[in-house]
Amino acid sequence: MRVVRSLLNLACYASVAGVILHGGRIAFADTVYLKNGFKLEGKVTDDRARSGKVLVAVGDRGQMTLDQADVEKIEAGATASPNQGERVSVTMTKGAQYYGGQALEGTVAPESDDKTLVLNVPGGKVKLPRAGIEKMTKLDAVKPAPKAEAGPAAPKPRTIQTTHEILLTNGNRLQGTIVPTPETEPVKLQVGDLGVLNIRRDKIARDGIKETQGTLILPEPVEVKPAAPPETKAAPPIPPAERERIKQELRDEILRELLDHMIDQKVQSAASPLDLRSFGLADQQQLTNDQLLEIQDQVRELSRQRNQNRVRAENHLKAIGSAVLPYLQPAANHPFELTRRAVQRIVRDIGSWRGAPLAIEALADPDQFVRELAVEALTVVLPSDVRYNPTWPEKDLLVAQDLYRSLWDQMLREQAREALLQRLNQGG
Repeated sequence: MRVVRSLLNLACYASVAGVILHGGRIAFADTVYLKNGFKLEGKVTDDRARSGKVLVAVGDRGQMTLDQADVEKIEAGATASPNQGERVSVTMTKGAQYYGGQALEGTVAPESDDKTLVLNVPGGKVKLPRAGIEKMTKLDAVKPAPKAEAGPAAPKPRTIQTTHEILLTNGNRLQGTIVPTPETEPVKLQVGDLGVLNIRRDKIARDGIKETQGTLILPEPVEVKPAAPPETKAAPPIPPAERERIKQELRDEILRELLDHMIDQKVQSAASPLDLRSFGLADQQQLTNDQLLEIQDQVRELSRQRNQNRVRAENHLKAIGSAVLPYLQPAANHPFELTRRAVQRIVRDIGSWRGAPLAIEALADPDQFVRELAVEALTVVLPSDVRYNPTWPEKDLLVAQDLYRSLWDQMLREQAREALLQRLNQGG
């Protein structure tokens, strides 16, 4: 329980001291090194001997209380006024502390040593490990700027520094800073002081989270001019037909949300989260035992080494039609690539949307010819504007595959709405 409570406490510390942990833009007198690898800076009161606690005052942001079990060490910082020493520009290497890829300017503080470079910057001090310095350049002494004539200063563009980029399954990209969360919870993305985005993990593309420095430039606020006094002339009445159309659109939207809620409850109670066919989507024709045995025999023939057997079985299955699609899964995963190619040709030539899952799973097949046939099949059974090239690297193939899965799920959900609505109308 103490470990869980400590993790929750550290999550709170990170949200209060996020400026310190992600850029070092504020510096204080003392540094507290935590056992999880993070460090906090502020005015420290060490009360471990009496209460087992360490108090850290973070400027005007408030005070944090740490358990001594979470503290690795406490380092007292310099309290002297900033030294007006030599002015330098420092560029850090990628991954060095929290400053990777940034250039910092300031004056060298007297407490610098051979391991740590301390810079006086506006608002405080910044400590930089010398092992992470890529380049340091001396700057000329800063001359006092001439007094500007009175007048409004040009506003500086407002920016947000980001540390991560997230690729969604719909192709959109989001920038921000990842807030650590358990694997069972949505991904949390902090976007500066604008707030936190909660992103469902199934909406994130495979390997779609990348650690990369970036900057978001926020748009300038639009000056809202006072509106002219409204005319006293009354608005024309809405025609009855238009009013009825608006009402119908509202009813349709409310009904769609209700159906989606019912579908989600149905899917969550099912054995498989993708099993939307319980709504009666699969109007699969009823097969006799002899027909079923014939289909299974022909599917087994697809894996024969003799080309003549495979071709005859492929043509026979195409002639039967969409009834064979649920029984092709074993052949679609067969180690013999010629068998897997035959499956994709069958899906393509039958042209039923029920064959889409077989083609989607083959988009990342190790055999390029299987991948080419799979995208040909999807062009027929699941047309879309998803970009896909069978010669792409594996990570790009997986991204396109996730987009097709999302498209397939949307199509099933739309048909599930229609089936559920029919069932409700029939009193089922």
